[in-house]
Amino acid sequence: MSALQPQPRSYLLSIPPEIRSQIYIYILTSSLPLKGPNARKFTGETYDIHTSILRTSQQIHAEARHVFFSRNTFHITSLPHQHPSPETDDDDQGSGAFEPPLQLKDLPLVRSLQLDLVYWPRRLRTHTGSDGLGWRPLSISAERYVSSLSFVLGAVKESLVRLKFVGDVRPYMYQDVAMGEADGKDAAEDEDEGLDVKKMLTGFHVADTNSRFRSALGEVKVAEVGMRCDFLDSYFEFGVEKDVVLRSGLVYLVGQVLIARSEARMNAVLRELEVKEGDEEE
Repeated sequence: MSALQPQPRSYLLSIPPEIRSQIYIYILTSSLPLKGPNARKFTGETYDIHTSILRTSQQIHAEARHVFFSRNTFHITSLPHQHPSPETDDDDQGSGAFEPPLQLKDLPLVRSLQLDLVYWPRRLRTHTGSDGLGWRPLSISAERYVSSLSFVLGAVKESLVRLKFVGDVRPYMYQDVAMGEADGKDAAEDEDEGLDVKKMLTGFHVADTNSRFRSALGEVKVAEVGMRCDFLDSYFEFGVEKDVVLRSGLVYLVGQVLIARSEARMNAVLRELEVKEGDEEE
């Protein structure tokens, strides 16, 4: 029985460490936040990175892994249940899975994170407040997703430098508008026909009322967090102190975005009417 032949030493290891580090940065970092495959279906984003180098050798993997996780921004989105039952009123079968699938051993290396809190249930169930006012969503899957995000925040609380909360409803608006067209509705009459505000706010509402999520957010070592909401016709992005998020709530902040968007759309309509009136006078 012949002995196993030793693997040839990679040429990369003969290069000085500081130069190797620059090579890792060049081939393993992206200027765009890294999303999972489902999230990229709508945006069509591609990344010019080459993770195959992580499989070259144990030493290269150990060196390059730190660069990959610490120098990229990871954009986490909910991963819907792949085979939902048509009998369920909500996506109760969802496991709380998310993408990209970051592992526990890698999370402490992550320094920049974006959490998309949109969880878009197929059928939304709500509960009226005890005083007859307000509402809250009833979604087991959304609860599971937010619990998963609580775990992620707990794992990165010491290493995280940048945190952003995202509400990207574009894929869901597009789907709902398309479904409306398939049902014979004229979706072109109002672009907002595809925006169900309560569905958009479901994940944010659950996060606001989830004690583990709020506790994990409070322990993250950042003073300010980013907020971004993406719609089919516009986006809104701003920074806010973490204490304000904990005190006022994510639903309140996203609600302010929705109000600002409505005002912007109304102003655009008024400007269009003024232009038409001017053309008629001429």
